[in-house]
Amino acid sequence: MAGPKQVRGGFDSHTLPPQKGKQVAHQTEQASAIQSGKPGKMESMPMEILGMYIFILSELILFITLLVILFWLRSGHAMDWPPPGQPRLPLGITGVNTLFLLFSGYSMFRA
Repeated sequence: MAGPKQVRGGFDSHTLPPQKGKQVAHQTEQASAIQSGKPGKMESMPMEILGMYIFILSELILFITLLVILFWLRSGHAMDWPPPGQPRLPLGITGVNTLFLLFSGYSMFRA
């Protein structure tokens, strides 16, 4: 029997990639070794998964930091903001910049 048929974007829906069965068997062996408590060779985490964990953790740290700053400022421990005598932003150019940022975000979403 011939191997899986390669089609655009991957393999066709009726066959599996050549190494899939070996990977599943290897993962099952690893899971049973972990459950039984027997020492065995553990493979490292895939870089894609590790990268996503690091990204989520960094976003969580940023969000918590911003919340701490918000509560610190609201508690009255900081000076009044903005300081007196500061000029106000012009509404026209600020609105145009905001619309430009929203449109560029929408175009990236559609891409």
